[in-house]
Order: sequence, then C-alpha cells, then structure tokens
Amino acid sequence: MAWISLSTDRFKDKLLKSEYDALVAVGLFDGRTWAEVLADELLATTRNVRGYCPPSTARGDGDTIPDELEDQALAIARMKFFTRFVELKKLWSDARNQEYLQALELLKLWATNKYHVAPAATEAPDEEQSAGGGVQLVSSRTINTTQTGLDGLM
Repeated sequence: MAWISLSTDRFKDKLLKSEYDALVAVGLFDGRTWAEVLADELLATTRNVRGYCPPSTARGDGDTIPDELEDQALAIARMKFFTRFVELKKLWSDARNQEYLQALELLKLWATNKYHVAPAATEAPDEEQSAGGGVQLVSSRTINTTQTGLDGLM
C-alpha cells in the first residue's frame, strides 16, 4: 500500500452535505480562508497520526500516512473541527464520537504492532550489490554411525 497526504477533497467527501454547509458558514475572525484552516488542520492531524507509527515500521516521505489509516485520520480531523467551533458542536453526534474513539483505538493498536499496515515503499537496490560475508570451513569431523554407537536405536 501507499503512504498518502490527506486532502481537503477527501475530507469533504467524508462529510454530510449539512455538515459541510455548516462548516463553511462558520465565520473566521482572523482573515484566513477555510481552505487555509483546513489545510493546517489536516497537516496537524497527519503529524499526529505519524506519531503513532511504531519504530519497526518504515515511514513514508514527508507528511504522509498509510492509506489504510486515512479514514481514521479524517475522523480525528472532523472531531477537531466540530468541537472547536460552537456553531458546529450541535452536529457532533454519538455516531461521530464512536468513529473518533474507534480511530484512536486503531492508532493505539498500530503503535503497539497489533495492527499492521504496509510499510512505505523503499528504493530499489543498486543493480550490482557487493557480496555478503562468506563462510569458511575451519575443520570437519567425520561422523561414523554404527549400531553399537547408537546404543540400539536402529
């Protein structure tokens, strides 16, 4: 599988139309656009998810996460938005809360190697690789197996 960047389009796809309409209707006071705020939040969520990556898993380049965890990351980003603005808190339902809690649980399982994702693709090895260390036989012993030597096992 691939490691991907979270996109605003995928975030929008995961929202109901009523949720998206309410989200863009909320007024921002600092002069920023929703696209900027959403991009910042998706980046923060990506870094949060990457923090759960177990040391034994090769990470993808830059700000990417395993595509198997995209839904969980988007559930976390959705929770951050819906609980951040008073106007959106009314849309935060028990079902959405369950999705969020399940996302966190899956990330905890991933962190403890109880849930596995495909590691990031690694670069192809050089065409010509040096040979590894060889084995040298220092001495050999001839084993003579006889019926008396096996004490009746044959």
